[in-house]
Amino acid sequence: MQGSHKNAAISTRLVIRGNIMNIAKSICKPALLGLAISSLALPEIAGAGDIKWNGFLNAVGSISDSETLYLGEINEDGSFDATSFGFAGSARINAKVSVAGQLHMSSGGVEYDWGYAQYRFSESSSGKAGRMKYPNGLVSETFDIGVTNIWVRPPESIYGGTVELMFEGYNGAAFNFVTGDDVEFSTELYLGDIDTEDEEFKKMLGLVLKAEAENFTVKLAATSSTLFTANPAAPENDKTQTSYNLGVDVDLEVLRVMFEYVSLSIEDNSNLDKDSWYITLAHTADTWTPHFTYQSYETVTGGAEQTSFTLGLNKQLDPSVVVKMEYQQVDPTNGGLFDAQPTDSTVNFINLSMNLVF
Repeated sequence: MQGSHKNAAISTRLVIRGNIMNIAKSICKPALLGLAISSLALPEIAGAGDIKWNGFLNAVGSISDSETLYLGEINEDGSFDATSFGFAGSARINAKVSVAGQLHMSSGGVEYDWGYAQYRFSESSSGKAGRMKYPNGLVSETFDIGVTNIWVRPPESIYGGTVELMFEGYNGAAFNFVTGDDVEFSTELYLGDIDTEDEEFKKMLGLVLKAEAENFTVKLAATSSTLFTANPAAPENDKTQTSYNLGVDVDLEVLRVMFEYVSLSIEDNSNLDKDSWYITLAHTADTWTPHFTYQSYETVTGGAEQTSFTLGLNKQLDPSVVVKMEYQQVDPTNGGLFDAQPTDSTVNFINLSMNLVF
């Protein structure tokens, strides 16, 4: 009986993990337009001429024990600014052409998140043009869809907006080639530009290599662009910025391990170089997932730095809804990702979220 219960628990965990992976794959795969999030099964894309609608909701709250703002929005007063809602539509024009787009609503208002047209050259190759999600990170293309992610918010040492190691999206074009069977190998070459409130990244050229199977994903990426700042006199203005990414996600049945590392350098400005990484360990038992994350962010020459650890517990209420609870402790140096250096050497956070897809 004990072995029977163990096998049942493993089977349940694999079903949940497999369903979540199906969502992530259906969101990321160009062949499926990145929009099949209405259920945790992998659905077929809408028929020719049909429009398929999908969406997600993230209700997120955080509070710290410091009066200094973290990530520009979280302090002892609490914040729900990370709450967001997305609504997407896709349509297959014919056997080779499809289009998709998404609106994203948050405390900052409503914005055009992404939208593109895709052309399938063959079963293994495709091209797309428009505004696409930034492809370099393990979860950069599914960043906003909380159901597919372990954390209340993806590790801010890499995915935080103020870090500028990952971006919401880029305007341009991409070519994707996929091969393999049990292990799928993909190559994506993309070019374009990114405009933020204070900076522009022009002449961007990137390459993403990925190997993916049922129980693991390995991703390597490199991107080069020319950086233009709002202040033309800034030393990094009109300089080449280069980043390298490594991401690994492995499911060992009893333990899921995620690791990402990003290194960024700016031409003739080594004092602005950044190194960031995190490691996450998670175990799913039935509908519960306890997890632990340690992360580090540092500028190479000793500017703003920080380390942190997070203890979390997720509860899957049904296949489309997950509730998450986290305790996080951050140890900043020279301010870290705070607006200024906090009074206390460490700052404690409670993070809560309810995530769903429809």
